[in-house]
Amino acid sequence: MEAVRTIPREIDWAEAYVGGDYLLLRTSERRNHHLNAVIWRCAVREFNDFNAFFAEFGRMCAGREVVIALGDSNTAGDRAWPRRLAEQDSAIDEVAVLNLSDFDQVVDQQTYRLRLGASHPSLARASRRTVVYLGGLVDVERRLVYHLDFLAGRRSSPLLRSETELAEDIYGSEIARLLRQIPSDEDEAQRWIARRTVAAVKILDRICADLGHRFLAVLQPLCYQDLVPAYMQFLKRGYTQESHELTFEQWCAKWPFFIDADDRFKLPVRPYLDRLRDLWQREAAKSSHGRYIDAAASFEAVSECPYGDQGVGQDAVHYNDEGAHFIARMILSLSRDDV
Repeated sequence: MEAVRTIPREIDWAEAYVGGDYLLLRTSERRNHHLNAVIWRCAVREFNDFNAFFAEFGRMCAGREVVIALGDSNTAGDRAWPRRLAEQDSAIDEVAVLNLSDFDQVVDQQTYRLRLGASHPSLARASRRTVVYLGGLVDVERRLVYHLDFLAGRRSSPLLRSETELAEDIYGSEIARLLRQIPSDEDEAQRWIARRTVAAVKILDRICADLGHRFLAVLQPLCYQDLVPAYMQFLKRGYTQESHELTFEQWCAKWPFFIDADDRFKLPVRPYLDRLRDLWQREAAKSSHGRYIDAAASFEAVSECPYGDQGVGQDAVHYNDEGAHFIARMILSLSRDDV
C-alpha cells in the first residue's frame, strides 16, 4: 500500500475573488464550518469540479492582472488578505485573485497546488500573473518541533514527510542535500532550518519561472514586541483597565493572551526566524527571477492591533481585519512594482 502523501495530488479547495464575485471550489466535505461562515458574508458560486471552477475564473479574469495567493491559515479563507486585496478600490476593476492556499500547510505542500492551479490554460487570458507566497512562521515552527522531538527521542527523524517528498522533485536537489546534513548543535540547527525553508520557497520560484509568472516571496509580519509595538500596547491597555491582583503575565495566561509568537508556541522560535530573515534578505540580493521581501517588521508603525479575532489581540499568529487589510495593501503595491 502506498504511504499517505502530505503533498496533495489534487486541489480540493480554492477560492477566487473578482470584483464583487466570490467563487468557491470545494470537492471535499471537510470544511462545512468554513463554508457556512462564507455564506453569511456574501453570495457564493460554488463548484465541485476543478475544470469548471477554472473555466469560470478564466472568463472573469480576462484582461485583468491575476494575483495567485499561496500560504497557510493567514492566507486561506474569506477573511484573509487575498479577499481584502480584491476589495481594494484600486483593484476591484483591475485585479482578479486566485487563492490556492490551504489551512495548516507548510511551504513544501504548496508546490503541487501551484503547479496544478497556476498552469491552468484559463489563466492565459490574464494581462499579467503574479504568484505571492506569504509565510515563514509556521514553516520554521513545524521544523523546529520535529527537530526538538528528534533530539528528545520522541521521533525517529527530524524531517517533515512533506520535505522528504519534495526532495524527489525535479528541483529538489538542494533540499535533498540539506536533509542529509542533520546538525549537531543549536547554532547549526538554526541555520539548517532556515536554509530548508528558503530552499522550499525557491522551488516555488523556479516553478513560476517555468510558467512565466512573476513571483513574490513575502516573509510574513511577525509578532514580537520590537516588531509590532501596537500588539503589546493593546494587551497592556486591557490589563490596566481591569481591577485585579494578577501580574501582567498571569493575566495574559488566564485569558489566554499570548505575549508573542514564542509564547504562543512555547518554543524559542525567534532565533530561528532571525536566521530566516537573514537568508531571505540574502536571497533578495541574488535572485534572478523572484522577489524576496522581508516584511517581518512591517507592522512596526501600525497604531491598531493587527492580531486576533474581531480585534482581540490574543493570538500572536493570526491577523485580524486590520492586519489583513494592511497586508493586502502592501502586496497590491508590490504586485504593481516592476522594479
